[in-house]
Amino acid sequence: NKIDEQWINERVRRYKNLHFGVDQYLDTKIEGHSRSQANLVGHISGFVTGDPDYEGWIPDDAEFWSVIIKLPPGRTGALHDHETTEMFMPLDGDLVLTLGDDGEHEVTLGAHDVASFPPGVMRGFRNPGDKEVNFLVCIGGPEMGAIKWPRDVIERAEKVGWAEDD
Repeated sequence: NKIDEQWINERVRRYKNLHFGVDQYLDTKIEGHSRSQANLVGHISGFVTGDPDYEGWIPDDAEFWSVIIKLPPGRTGALHDHETTEMFMPLDGDLVLTLGDDGEHEVTLGAHDVASFPPGVMRGFRNPGDKEVNFLVCIGGPEMGAIKWPRDVIERAEKVGWAEDD
């Protein structure tokens, strides 16, 4: 690769210029689960759409996928599982991670704490504070892979008009 100013600029993104798309997942149409995210590297489930809500901005075929999520106070991300490892790091507040098939375990991360969970572990998250929390999510592999949702999340999403697809 020839390293020049253009090449460098294609691989640097400034937080102030990130595009935060809203409600991109099955659970986000369910009351209390809304959130927004800016993709950094990689593609949501391999989609290449030209839509900045769904595509990572850095063009490399990375060996990981990453986003910054903005989670309003009291909001949650429903229990789910990925086909690959998922890492969480709050950037500016506390984030509670729920773990287990029924969310029976919790751990609270503070700013810059890190947690990582392998495939086969149901995980979710919630903002326990009174201010929006930003957190970094990284997933092994160039895409997030298929998401496994509990049956109750699928049924609640169907009631508001959203359904799983391939």
